[in-house]
Amino acid sequence: MASYSDRRHLDGRNIVITGANGGIGRALCRRVRAEGATITAIDRAGDPQDPIWAELEAVFIALDVGQSRDAIADAVAEIESVEGLVNVAAVEANTNFPDFEDEEFARVLNINTRGPLHLMQTLRPRMGEGASIVNIITMDALLVLRTTAKSSALYAASKAALAMLTKELASELGPDGIRVNGVAPGLTDTPMSSIMPDERRQWIVGRTALGRIGQPEDIANASAYLLSDAARFITGQIVPVDGGMGAAIFGPPELAFEP
Repeated sequence: MASYSDRRHLDGRNIVITGANGGIGRALCRRVRAEGATITAIDRAGDPQDPIWAELEAVFIALDVGQSRDAIADAVAEIESVEGLVNVAAVEANTNFPDFEDEEFARVLNINTRGPLHLMQTLRPRMGEGASIVNIITMDALLVLRTTAKSSALYAASKAALAMLTKELASELGPDGIRVNGVAPGLTDTPMSSIMPDERRQWIVGRTALGRIGQPEDIANASAYLLSDAARFITGQIVPVDGGMGAAIFGPPELAFEP
């Protein structure tokens, strides 16, 4: 019987990673390569000649996952087998309620929800028993965090839909030995979060049990674990990787009870 340490390895497995050029995506590429996987990196941005892809011996595919299912199918046609798929690519909305426009909602849904669905549909025939899918969700899909006038409603809705897709597909694909899980990051140090006002960032850190924001490697480590045989009996789960942000409600000092 393989040891726990051996089951963590991803030797010989081809892992497809979308949003591979972003903070979490790059960290995940490095992590799964360190565990022995080969990588197919997908991103709408980035240079196929970027030295990182040669360093990781990765195949880079330039693709906007918000395109049609046919466009996605054409782009990944050369991928022969898939032992792991991680849907990282995502965008946030730029407008607030009640000013949401149909075009804005369509853009967010196309990239955050339909894109992962189309990739799962397209790559499913190339997955065998033991394959694993990991969808990057967000804590915004699990709880409401109101700190500023900026609305997260569209982003949260698109990720909540992806969370339920994750659970439903885990049930449907389980009999074929394919696991489907989600990772829900809290505030993570990525280019997407870098534009956040410092006041909001500190407010969140102050209400996070571990007292810091997450690093891309934190999300990559959890995702790599779920891809591996060490997590072979885990499916249909949304795993918070949030430093304890969702574990407690932190009230102001004046609410403290003093007997």
